[in-house]
Amino acid sequence: MKRSSASGIPSHPKDPITINPAPVGHPAYEAWERATREAEEKLFRFEAILLAERPPLGDDPGTWLIRGHVGTFQIWAERGLCIVLNHKDARAYEQWLEDYRKAYLKMLKENPSRGTVPDLLLAVLSDELLRAVRYWSANALEQVAVIEASRRGREKRLPPTKLNATSEPKPDESSGKHAGPPANEGDGDGTNRRAEVNAYIEEVAKTGKRITRTDIWKSQGYKSRTEFERWERKDPRATKTAHDRFTRMLAQKPHLK
Repeated sequence: MKRSSASGIPSHPKDPITINPAPVGHPAYEAWERATREAEEKLFRFEAILLAERPPLGDDPGTWLIRGHVGTFQIWAERGLCIVLNHKDARAYEQWLEDYRKAYLKMLKENPSRGTVPDLLLAVLSDELLRAVRYWSANALEQVAVIEASRRGREKRLPPTKLNATSEPKPDESSGKHAGPPANEGDGDGTNRRAEVNAYIEEVAKTGKRITRTDIWKSQGYKSRTEFERWERKDPRATKTAHDRFTRMLAQKPHLK
């Protein structure tokens, strides 16, 4: 097992980038380490759900297999956003996503022991991964736009009573279908909550402090990350209370005081 950083912590065997791309001491280094740990946790939880929903012997496992591969791809794709801070980063991220897609498909063809996918389903999986590449590439550009607006002091914020009904592509835990970009992306105001949170964490880091998403939801009185993650991905199940708390926190920036 390869090492993921100077800390000597072994990387996850499915991690497509086993070496932290940022130099030790750079704010992006710590951001990558945190994002990697979060991605590993998400992957373990996703795999636990996936194993519980394995089709019975004799049933067609095609949809289940594709869902597993697409979900894994998207978890690592999301991790990469943590160090996208400008347009140059976004372009490099876009190229990495495409390279990762090609390498993932090649791995499935050449290493069946790591997850056999019938030949007839490879074309379907290729299309699903391409959709994921496009979706996360758009997320990167949107994130850069929000960060730049924040730096200029003109960051847009949502009205305190408005809830959004869109969500990021993720494994659908209720329907059992494989994930993909939602048909109704965005709500017209251009706000990306994940990007806003990333920009806030970066702003705090410039003061010499280090905060994580866990610090954020705990500071608002929550015992678990559920409500924060629902709010951040614009899940329709997010509560108005959570919306009010987190948008107020981003406006008041308590960790800078």
